Amino acid sequence: FNAQVAKNQPHAVTFSDIGPGCRWVGNEQGRAPEECWSRLDTVGFAPGHSPNTDTLGRGNYNGEAWIPAEVDVSIRPGWFWKQNEEPKSLEQLVEIYLNSVGHNALLLLNVPPDDRGLIDSRDSARLMELAEWVGSTFAHNKARDAKVTADSRRGRLFDADNLVDADYDTYWATSDDKTQGTVTLEWKEPQWVDYLVLQEYIPLGQRIEKFHVEAKIAGKWQRVAEGTTVGYKKIVDLGKASGRQNLDALRVVIDKSRASIVMNSIGVY
Repeated sequence: FNAQVAKNQPHAVTFSDIGPGCRWVGNEQGRAPEECWSRLDTVGFAPGHSPNTDTLGRGNYNGEAWIPAEVDVSIRPGWFWKQNEEPKSLEQLVEIYLNSVGHNALLLLNVPPDDRGLIDSRDSARLMELAEWVGSTFAHNKARDAKVTADSRRGRLFDADNLVDADYDTYWATSDDKTQGTVTLEWKEPQWVDYLVLQEYIPLGQRIEKFHVEAKIAGKWQRVAEGTTVGYKKIVDLGKASGRQNLDALRVVIDKSRASIVMNSIGVY
């Protein structure tokens, strides 16, 4: 089957509990773990005979195969449509988005057809609300209005400015011997901030193991959040972590990376 898919649709992504394109995250609650590696060991396993759910969620630090996690969850209480059931609230869908897309995972949101074979108008309206929230929340990247500096760089082609140039294929990188680093964003005027979005340059792998975030509030630096893996995308809810704050500056500290740091984007919203 996989050979036929590869031949006829070479860009298709094949899902099962162990891939090969993407893997089941190990639950149907709409969340990936805070620590989520895109690598997985599959030797000795097969679809239906997979690693435990904790491993499926977290992945393997030194996994041999690149099989990102997929979060599959329904917009409704179950997988099938029932007239007397309502879709999840916008608040619930936002929480799912932050804990799936925001935790280095793919999101597959099930929207079941009704007894006419159509999408229920209630579900459709809720999807539009979610689209509006995502579009408006992440519309303007305040990091692009900031002065961006880093404590080190690999060379002038890998400067911290690459983090905010909106080009996926440019990135900030440290030299081979640097597995820790700090990026600082400073604004001329204080900024209200809700979310911080970090992205590694995935073509060169997933590297970051641990980071924390500091904010300069009323002239004083304070630690406001911490995390583990970053991967393709990490969304840090700064409002939830520390209460919405008016920030003078923001500092992202990479505490541990399995190799030199390669990040292609920082977003502040």
